[in-house]
Formats: sequence, C-alpha cells, structure tokens
Amino acid sequence: NQNWTRVGVELEIAFGITSGVCLNGNFGTNERMKYGTVGKLVDLAQHLVYIAKSCCKPMLLHSDAKESLAGAYVCNFFMQSEFGNLYELSRKSTALEGVDAIFVFRTGENT
Repeated sequence: NQNWTRVGVELEIAFGITSGVCLNGNFGTNERMKYGTVGKLVDLAQHLVYIAKSCCKPMLLHSDAKESLAGAYVCNFFMQSEFGNLYELSRKSTALEGVDAIFVFRTGENT
C-alpha cells in the first residue's frame, strides 16, 4: 500500500482465511454456467474480510486454518468473534526469508 500511495493509488485490501471443504467448479445449466466456489467456508471467509476491513487489519485467519500453516507464520490472537477465534497473520519465520507467498492446497480423498 505504501508504494501505491506514493503514486496516488490507495488500495484497501483485506483477506479472510479459512480451511476446510467446499465445492468448486462449474454450476448452472447449459444456457447459463458459472464457475465458482460455494459453501459455508466461503461465507465465513467473506465475514472475516468484513471484520478485517472494519478493524483496519490486512489479514485475518480463522482458528481452523491456523493448523494448515504448520508454524511457517506467526499467528497472533486478535479477537474472539461469533465465528470463533481470529488471528492476525504475520511472516516472522527466518525459514521464509525472501519468500513472497505461500499457498496451501489440500485435496480430499474424493477428488
């Protein structure tokens, strides 16, 4: 954000991170098809984004997703909400020196 602000662009980006099973793919009919992701976790992630924006936090992590990071990031307790414990995420591990992003993908037995 600091680099973009210098050139006159102000971004407000927030991430809500959850973990679990959801449906992903093409939904609809032959006349109208849409690719997307649906499920309770998608709704939960959207709620986390809303909370993150409201509290001026760039990234909030739900307690269920905390285990997926396996210690690569430091998760600081942020608040207890109606959705469970929420954590702020920050990269503090020296093992990730020079790493810009980590993606955690898990496939289920039925995929």
